[in-house]
Amino acid sequence: MECFGVDLWLAPAFNLHRSVLCGRNFEYLSEDPLLSGRIAAAITRGVQSHPGRGVTIKHLACNNQETNRLNSNSRVSPRALRDLYLRAFEICVRQARPAAVMTSYNLINGVHTSESAELLEVILRQEWGFDGLVMTDWVVDGMTRSDMKHPRATAAAAIKAGNELFNARRRDGPGGPPGGPGAGEYRPRAGWPDRAGRRRRESDAGRAREAGCPRYPRGLEDSRDLDILMLVL
Repeated sequence: MECFGVDLWLAPAFNLHRSVLCGRNFEYLSEDPLLSGRIAAAITRGVQSHPGRGVTIKHLACNNQETNRLNSNSRVSPRALRDLYLRAFEICVRQARPAAVMTSYNLINGVHTSESAELLEVILRQEWGFDGLVMTDWVVDGMTRSDMKHPRATAAAAIKAGNELFNARRRDGPGGPPGGPGAGEYRPRAGWPDRAGRRRRESDAGRAREAGCPRYPRGLEDSRDLDILMLVL
């Protein structure tokens, strides 16, 4: 993290694998909440033993499917929620005090996780004693739809429920100011790599080499491996 100038790592992640099609299964610590919680706590302690570095445990909670993941409603009994879905988060928070927690896109029993004061204030802060940063997952275009079964999440409700950071993705044209040409449209970058992205990768590579990062060999800045590495970070 020091080599790349990363202060807050968006990991570790854990949730139960209730569907093989869940897009985050590849990175989730999963089926055994006790094991997942203790592994996440160990990772957290290791990362945060370095001054100025922190982790973000995610996605709180019950993010178990890919279909309609922005507006799906996970219906879970209180006992199953606490004994299975929340247990790993609880263990990690109590044992390692992570710097941040990220909520999930979905709803739990009809309430968006980012808007649930019971989840964020009562359980996370009051019961578990969490004193770090709570953030939402990144806002994407699909979340702005108004024709879904459940109301979309809003910044006002998220902040009221206990979120300190509402992660809103910029939707203006590339490099353009808010309200400028292309405002309101999301334009993914064309080609691989674009010039700005290439400059960023070359700069990161040079900085990492200067810092003596042993796993960042010369020439990696010209490959796709670097983009994958940056995504993981």
